Amino acid sequence: MVLIRAKQVRAKVKILKDIIKEYKEQNPKKDRDYLAYEKSFKKRLKYAINETIIAIKPAIGRLV
Repeated sequence: MVLIRAKQVRAKVKILKDIIKEYKEQNPKKDRDYLAYEKSFKKRLKYAINETIIAIKPAIGRLV
């Protein structure tokens, strides 16, 4: 059975923290462009509504 010492754990944690720090430096957090997101969302929603209306029209015609 192998015992893991606190010293070993601290060393591994330090290595992982260094890796995370390096990653964050290389990959900065991107700012969100809410205007573009809202335009895209509006376009997708409009398309979905139009497709739904087109799909429902034949059923409504048969009911009337």
